[in-house]
Amino acid sequence: MPRIVAEYEFVFVPFYRLITLSGPEGDWRDAREALRRANRSVVATDTHELFISCAQDLLPVRAVVRVWDSPIEPASVATEQAGVSERLPLNCPTAGLTLGSPTAPTKEVKLPDGPGRYELVVVHRGRADALRQHEAVMDRPLDEMGDLSREEPVEQYTINLWPAT
Repeated sequence: MPRIVAEYEFVFVPFYRLITLSGPEGDWRDAREALRRANRSVVATDTHELFISCAQDLLPVRAVVRVWDSPIEPASVATEQAGVSERLPLNCPTAGLTLGSPTAPTKEVKLPDGPGRYELVVVHRGRADALRQHEAVMDRPLDEMGDLSREEPVEQYTINLWPAT
């Protein structure tokens, strides 16, 4: 039975509608095809970096990274209200990853099993609600917008990561 060995949570505004998870060698400027795939299907990797295309870039999103000790079945983390990505590879030459967005603060993610090949599945929920919230905010007068970074995240992504077998 797989169990969670580490969990990280991060709430931030996804500038450029993008969340990334990568090691020190990740370089999104060289990952055009993976970015195109993420724009079409929400989630993609280029084997060294994970790309998540968010629904909007004005309001906070919640990103959770769950590191598992063994493979999980995508159906085990799915719910009726959530979308689930296919299994994707991620090569991690170090035991540390960085979660964030291109111009936002980042969060360090430690891999208890150390460097190596990993697989992942991303569960996403709240994308349609986040778009509706974004549209409602855009209809407000500018002086009534307030600090949008304090809004409760509706859009959420859970990255489930485990050592490849």
